[in-house]
Amino acid sequence: MSLHKQVDALEEILKAEDIRAEADKREGHSPGWKFNDWEMRGVPLRLEFGPKDSAAHCVTTSRRDIEGNEGKGTIQITELAAGVKSLLSSIQKDLYSRAEQVFKDHTKKITSWDDFVPALNDKNVCLMPHCLTEECEDEIKEMSARTDSDEVIDEKAPAMGAKSLCIPFDQPEGVVKGETKCTNPNCKNLAESFCLFGRSY
Repeated sequence: MSLHKQVDALEEILKAEDIRAEADKREGHSPGWKFNDWEMRGVPLRLEFGPKDSAAHCVTTSRRDIEGNEGKGTIQITELAAGVKSLLSSIQKDLYSRAEQVFKDHTKKITSWDDFVPALNDKNVCLMPHCLTEECEDEIKEMSARTDSDEVIDEKAPAMGAKSLCIPFDQPEGVVKGETKCTNPNCKNLAESFCLFGRSY
């Protein structure tokens, strides 16, 4: 069986298991060009199949989320569908875990206005006690816009004022109804809950 027919058969094995797959048999492009083309499209997993793979009855795998040889592996053809499903599940889990960790590392709990703008300038989102009024939010947006006197951590970072992003379901401790003040120093209202603020990119 020719290599192209083997590739077609592998593609059908994956599609039969509801795995989206497309065999790239375009002529006139190098393998490196094709690899880059699919990576630019965001495809999470590339399967490579050549004469050596055919002889070894396997496919070579390449994860988009891990660069170099660390992202390479092999799957036996007899275990192709199950192996690809497992690998895609691992990729999803790893991407989510890394994104979640980055979000946690850049989420700062703020209770003092003096810490708010510096935290924003350092590319963080801020969780702070807020009264949840629109007027107060508008004032926070004006007051937190970056000025020429602010220390610039990154010239490409956004300079506009912060806006509310959400009111987290999981509220941290610290807001006592009827006692805790809104973090905006000009606001006379009491805080209703912690609210997440950040600058838009």
